[in-house]
Amino acid sequence: AYAGGAEVIAVLFLRFAIAAVLMTAFMLATRRRWPRGRNLALLLAMGGVLYVGQSMSFFSALNHASAGLVALLLYLHPFIVTVLGAFFLGQPLGLGRIVAVLSALFGTALTLGGGLAGEAAGVLLGVAAALIYSVYILVGSRVLAEEDPLAAATVVMIGAAAVFASLALV
Repeated sequence: AYAGGAEVIAVLFLRFAIAAVLMTAFMLATRRRWPRGRNLALLLAMGGVLYVGQSMSFFSALNHASAGLVALLLYLHPFIVTVLGAFFLGQPLGLGRIVAVLSALFGTALTLGGGLAGEAAGVLLGVAAALIYSVYILVGSRVLAEEDPLAAATVVMIGAAAVFASLALV
């Protein structure tokens, strides 16, 4: 759709709105418990701030860099999650974990080959997408320990759909 000229915000709104409606219907039909309080706010922020920020950074980066480079930059996230998890969440950072993450990153670079052209803006936006996605993963790992995964995903979809709807109206 993006390559065919569709507006990115409209496509993302439809993606998240359809998912939110279907998931909400399933949640209601199965009478699952909805997240509340702090976790509800965090999940809405994960969708409305982090997922939207990551998506917008990623698609904006594509206007300034090759898809291969943007994808490689997004796949910095395992390394970033590992480092941020060690510094902020006290997760162990052993040699084995570092070697595994660097190996995966190297493998991604080999897979992409030579299509890594881009402007500085594309690189910065690609790295921003990876950073935002890393924070999303770390926040999600804490919230999901306390919530039903389907309920959490539904709230994330609702948050993202609401923000993309607002952006589409602007």
